[in-house]
Amino acid sequence: ETIRDYILNREYSQLLPLYDDVVKHSKFINQHNVSIINIYFKSLFEMRELEKIICLIEDLKKNDLESCQWYFYGFICLIAKKDLYYAKRFINNSKLFQDESINYLIKDDECNYNLIFSLHSTLLLTIGPCLILINFINELIVESFNQKIDDEYIIMRFFDLLNILYENGIDEEIITIFKETLETLYEIEII
Repeated sequence: ETIRDYILNREYSQLLPLYDDVVKHSKFINQHNVSIINIYFKSLFEMRELEKIICLIEDLKKNDLESCQWYFYGFICLIAKKDLYYAKRFINNSKLFQDESINYLIKDDECNYNLIFSLHSTLLLTIGPCLILINFINELIVESFNQKIDDEYIIMRFFDLLNILYENGIDEEIITIFKETLETLYEIEII
């Protein structure tokens, strides 16, 4: 069987042993077929390998590789672990998020959902989910001063976020990404 077969058959556990190879050859993979790394992240997430996802992001950063899609999974994992300050460290130590073309969208002193929602549709689909999560993390950090951040609260806030996405007419594809992520992470069904 090939990697493709494992993915098509949802046999994600067969991909776990490839971690060291993905890291070792990440620059080559990234140049020739970045979707392999994207699929590997999705596979780890489907198996709920939260620590491995965070480690993989750190390892890829050592190779000067960053991606909003990879960070999306990392942020979701850190939200699930309620480690918002580690997520903030990811943001602050990332070359990607310090770039001027992205940084203005994620200032932590204000919520910038409307700026993100105004991005061109292609760009919104590509980097939007990650940037939305960064704003979500920033909100949770502020709320954590007065509110206990537990699974129940996070789920409630994710539903608030889904409502914001619906109310702003955000592409159904982005809403589906958040719904499926929430379903996988918390093993709930969203209708």
